[in-house]
Amino acid sequence: MKQLLPILTLTTLAAAASAQSASGLNYNTASFSRSSQDNVLGVQGLLGGSNVLAAVQVSSNDNAGTQLTLGYVFHSVFQSTDLVLTASTMSHHDGTSGTVYGLTARRQLNEVVNGLEASIGFTSTMHNDVTKDFIAGGAADAAASAWNTELAYNINKNYQIAGGLVSFKGQSYHYVLSLRYNF
Repeated sequence: MKQLLPILTLTTLAAAASAQSASGLNYNTASFSRSSQDNVLGVQGLLGGSNVLAAVQVSSNDNAGTQLTLGYVFHSVFQSTDLVLTASTMSHHDGTSGTVYGLTARRQLNEVVNGLEASIGFTSTMHNDVTKDFIAGGAADAAASAWNTELAYNINKNYQIAGGLVSFKGQSYHYVLSLRYNF
């Protein structure tokens, strides 16, 4: 009976660890994104093999700047879908800054086409300051929030191409094309 608790604990941890890697999505990428209004360069990665995500993105948009992001990846939350919670700070060219929060769901669609994946996300400044840009889904614009969707295809182990749509609240839609290098 004394051995039952450690065995159950180890079995539970092993099951959780296998679920953590079940989604197969890569979060270690360098990317170039082109939207209708600007270019965005970005690098992101999981820190030390953990679920903590760190990212930096730089926009060519004059009203944007550099966005630093910390997040946490919840692997295989529902039917092999990962959830990513993020908090970002945006440093603007004029010296001001702002905070942006996000939630993204990502899933591989190998049952449709091998190498295909989809994502949907919501990003918000949590206030109604629409004078400063922030980056969402590879595009930058000034808004209080944004929805983004993306369909990506892994060309091979190292390269991914993606097309997306970003809808900034009260603004127009941005169509985004991205090329990513997986490392």
